[in-house]
Amino acid sequence: SSMAVGYCCGFFSGPPSASVALERRWREVLDGHVISLRCSPDGQRLAAAVADGPIAILSADGRRLHDLPGHAMGTTALDWHPEG
Repeated sequence: SSMAVGYCCGFFSGPPSASVALERRWREVLDGHVISLRCSPDGQRLAAAVADGPIAILSADGRRLHDLPGHAMGTTALDWHPEG
């Protein structure tokens, strides 16, 4: 079972009533069910946690930068340090 990720990282700063349009810029296939996604504070990286543990760090253009083992009992959430 694979899960594809790949929508543009960025921060929305419009009024609450504004509509948001997502633009697919790249696609990466990860093995397993993606349970958590977080963009880095600078919007240049995306962390994707898979339910059975592994975490992939991807660049804003979709290149896989790092694979982290995550937790032995699975990864349920992730976040970035405020400084990246």
